[in-house]
Amino acid sequence: MQPLAGVTVLDLTRLLPGPYGTWLLRSWGARVIKVEDPLVGDYLREAQPLWFAHLNAGAESVSIDLKKPAGRELFLRMVPKASIVLEGFRPGVMERLGLDYATLAERNPTLVLVSLSGYHSEGPRATRAGHDLNYLAHSGLLSLMESAPAFQLGDLSGGLMAATGALAALYGARTTGCGSHVQISITDTLKAFSALQAVDAMAGISLDREEMMLGGGLPCYRLYRTADGGQVSLAALEPKFWAQFCAAVERPDWVGRQTDPELRDELSALFRSKTLREWHRVADQAPDACLDPVLPVGQAVQTREELQPVRFGPSRPISEGPAPERGAHSRKFLLELGLSEQEILALAAEGTIGV
Repeated sequence: MQPLAGVTVLDLTRLLPGPYGTWLLRSWGARVIKVEDPLVGDYLREAQPLWFAHLNAGAESVSIDLKKPAGRELFLRMVPKASIVLEGFRPGVMERLGLDYATLAERNPTLVLVSLSGYHSEGPRATRAGHDLNYLAHSGLLSLMESAPAFQLGDLSGGLMAATGALAALYGARTTGCGSHVQISITDTLKAFSALQAVDAMAGISLDREEMMLGGGLPCYRLYRTADGGQVSLAALEPKFWAQFCAAVERPDWVGRQTDPELRDELSALFRSKTLREWHRVADQAPDACLDPVLPVGQAVQTREELQPVRFGPSRPISEGPAPERGAHSRKFLLELGLSEQEILALAAEGTIGV
């Protein structure tokens, strides 16, 4: 099942946040057309080729210079064929290009325009440069972490929210006949992820990790080191699961000490008494103990199909083909728009398109 079959997405984004959002939409059946600059294109091609290949597998690429009047007009001719336009420029760029929402809506009243930016589009940081670590820092989430995360939490969550907003607006367009302009801020998305901690902070509750119930304060909800330097996660919050854990490690005397801070040292000593492999066996034999070894990414994920977070009906591959070369589909798509071979060659010669 491909619920977004027949939906065309024009992707004006680069690097990670936007392409992650279009990767999700494509995995659900949408046709994604990357609209790239003829000279540079998506920077991720060179910076992280493997990432680019994964995020853009199955997409098409049309190379157009949107700064040229002829390029702008070509893009506007593409708009009626699209359901969604996803852009990741700094706020104000689409307006300077003459591609603001009002202009796009004139060509396609049901179009959904999704604008994805680092900071709030109308705030004091609107045009400020930034990357994942900056957004984490400004959102407050970084203060809850012991160090910078080794994965792009902000970029990925921004792409996820962009896809979610696009789907909500697309549903609205299908039911009302009116499109909309959806504005997504990566920093605001991260702030929403910290909503529960923010509520605690506003109530004067300490956010010191060792005092936070789910940050390490509870002995029954922590990471522990094993004898060989590995880690296990214990998350036996409910009394019934804690009792299962105590039974699995043959410590029934611990059942009444689930929240006792002094139990942390005893648990640490227990987990250091076995290797990670041995704790694997304990966890497998006690499925209701909420005990799991911490797996390396390469061990946890071994196939591309495992990377697909939402599946509809029978499973299918995430993508249908390799990532496109820059401008690989320019000629094909422009012919679909009704341009002649001579017009395409003339636009290529003046640098408006890349073919």
